[in-house]
Amino acid sequence: MKLLVNATILNQPRLTGLGVYTQNVLSLLLDRALETGLFDSVEVIGDRDRIETLLAGFVNHDRGRVVSCPTLNPVRRLVDLNRVVSRSRKEGPVLFYSPTHHGVVVQGVTQVITIHDVFARLFPANYRLQHLYFRYYLPRVLTRTRTVITVSTNTANDLARFYPDRPRTIPIHEAMRSDFKSVEPVEVPQLADRKYFLFVGPTYRYKNCGRLINAFAEYRRHGEGRLVFSGGRKAYLNTLRRQIDRECPHLREDIVFLGYVETGELVWLYQHALGLMMVTLYEGFGLPALEAMQCDCPVVAANAGALPEVTGDAAYFVDPENVESITMAMQTLDQDRQLRSRLVAKGKTNLKRFNWEKTAREVYAVLEACARADMN
Repeated sequence: MKLLVNATILNQPRLTGLGVYTQNVLSLLLDRALETGLFDSVEVIGDRDRIETLLAGFVNHDRGRVVSCPTLNPVRRLVDLNRVVSRSRKEGPVLFYSPTHHGVVVQGVTQVITIHDVFARLFPANYRLQHLYFRYYLPRVLTRTRTVITVSTNTANDLARFYPDRPRTIPIHEAMRSDFKSVEPVEVPQLADRKYFLFVGPTYRYKNCGRLINAFAEYRRHGEGRLVFSGGRKAYLNTLRRQIDRECPHLREDIVFLGYVETGELVWLYQHALGLMMVTLYEGFGLPALEAMQCDCPVVAANAGALPEVTGDAAYFVDPENVESITMAMQTLDQDRQLRSRLVAKGKTNLKRFNWEKTAREVYAVLEACARADMN
């Protein structure tokens, strides 16, 4: 049996969350697949130059082969994936594995896909193209899928809600970006020696940054500090700026929008923040919470989505729809140094539950079970 792996998400010039997941899982999983001898051959689909850069260990192996598929167009990607898998199926039995939700509808192929979240079904207005995929194409993929891997139990539950006829679903947690453990922090000069709360990745309204700004305005009635937003989508950031101009213009200088920051700067932001304010209405996993814990940053988390599952007892939980609850968390973190220290210590313990070696091992066990079932 041939193992055919979808790595087309790595075609993107800058890795997003799905790309980071794919690179970390495949860098470990492909070695195992090549060495165990279970598969006659292992082929990875994607842009050859990107795979040679990001998965160098695989391309240097004498049994590793890259199937060229360099497109960045999401529709073209689906067409090409189906074509590659169909062609491979004619040569013999195929196990197709996708570390993302991008699957195929080819008959006679054993398929395993990974679903990280169902944002597109929960918030269709924010993900118009993906909504079409999740609403109309994914159900067809699921009828051709042996096993679905999800990155959290919360996502598995959401999947059951929208796709009651789904195949077997196995939650396997992802882990934190490996480069956070070794990257050198880079100071953000405008925040040096300043007290601030941090939010990472304001993208859409469900990230709940409007309520966070309201909570910060209440906090500033009796406290001092800044609210810092790192990253985010331009349209949503402009919406937040208009809210500030309308509701709390006196705080313009103290609500800071940094835009995209390099990894070293993000590490520094985590290290020096009073806390990460992860008060979103929904998360499929919540990777910034683990990044903050790695950088000794206390985490304030919403008691919603996958955040309770991912943070365990290592976060200060708030009701994300209650501004007063968020304000209280900011006041408490600001005033209680011992609480911050306890959260940091618990964060270090919580991190031990997540590592890429464990993730890759458990994913490979799913692939191995599917392959052996077909061989028998």
